[in-house]
Amino acid sequence: MILLGSLVNAGTVFVGSLAGITLKRFVSEKYEGIVFQALGLSTIMLSLSMMLSLKNPLVVILSIVFGGLVGEWLKLEESFFLLGERVGKRFRLGNSHFAEGLVSASVLFCVGAMTITGCLQEGLTGNSSLLFTKALLDGFASLVLATTWGWGVFASGVVVLVFQGSLTLLARWIGPLLSEFLIAQLVGTGGVLVLGIGIRLMGITRVKTASFLPSLVFVVIFSLLFPG
Repeated sequence: MILLGSLVNAGTVFVGSLAGITLKRFVSEKYEGIVFQALGLSTIMLSLSMMLSLKNPLVVILSIVFGGLVGEWLKLEESFFLLGERVGKRFRLGNSHFAEGLVSASVLFCVGAMTITGCLQEGLTGNSSLLFTKALLDGFASLVLATTWGWGVFASGVVVLVFQGSLTLLARWIGPLLSEFLIAQLVGTGGVLVLGIGIRLMGITRVKTASFLPSLVFVVIFSLLFPG
């Protein structure tokens, strides 16, 4: 089954999130701040490891700038949070962290090297082993994240399924375009977005992570125009 890896990955996010939401009841407000800081520090550590893969920093800088400008023009951040508020009210999920959890968890689960290479591996060879490994890691991560962001993390499982499933199905067409250089640039750019999540969690400033999502498109364009 060609989408087995993505289905299992989404399933572990759902299960992990439900476990985290359950545990959230036992985390008092007294400890909520330290949980945020722990998540922030861990996220920053992850982002730095992702950015180490960068091959051409100038291309990434240009992508972040142009992507941020386009995202702000499209009002992506505001649109995501408005959607989150509506979904939260519709299903009575407690919308205070829903949109933030949805956007942040989706970025964390979808921009890493294991996502791209795992989907290409499954789509081209039918081997889901890398996505199974990623599913296990995402399951534990969603458990921890859901203690802070609740149902938003659960909803990110749908994004994981749609994004990874689409990438797997398109693997035979986009695989030849995704060179080692381009994958490194994509992962490095994703690391910058993940760093924004970490800064936000630490309470340093509010980084509009969703507004920078077009950067992932620009880095592909610029990397193809200026390879190496």
